[in-house]
Amino acid sequence: MGFFDGFVSIVFKKDAAERMVFYPWSIFGAGYIVPSEEKYRSICTLFKKMAKIFIPLFIVTFIALEWVELPKFQWVFELSLTVLFLIIIGLGYFISTRKITKDLTKTPEKIQLSDIYEEMATSYGIPVLIMVEVFSLIFVVCGIWFLLIDEYVVTAWITVLLFALLGYIVKNIIAKKIQQLK
Repeated sequence: MGFFDGFVSIVFKKDAAERMVFYPWSIFGAGYIVPSEEKYRSICTLFKKMAKIFIPLFIVTFIALEWVELPKFQWVFELSLTVLFLIIIGLGYFISTRKITKDLTKTPEKIQLSDIYEEMATSYGIPVLIMVEVFSLIFVVCGIWFLLIDEYVVTAWITVLLFALLGYIVKNIIAKKIQQLK
């Protein structure tokens, strides 16, 4: 299973009747019953495409922000572009999920955070999870370093917050993976 397969698998869960349910908003929204294997594959394909576009675009955007030098209000520029970028991605995601779910039946069953951790633990191996955990810690340390030397402050804060959250999540997934292996 590839990285993007694991990335996509966390938005699906089988319900009590063994039907595949799609949770585009994860624990924050409703689930939608996927009526066929064909529809399931088309949703997976779309999500992989979105991930392959949005993740590199996110990284490139933050790198590009650091190349622009403004003598005054650099942080306002960086924060404004970051918010704009997140709005564009969020809007794209919202429109895509509305299109996907318009003909699907809602289910009252919610997905739990533990279900997501369980699926991610199943989807990824220990070496991949440890690698992501190590990289998260490295990025947190780099972000803290930039805060200490007062450089790239907005990007440093975003880096620290995002990668600390990622590290916490991956720690929980590793714990689930260890439970699965016992």
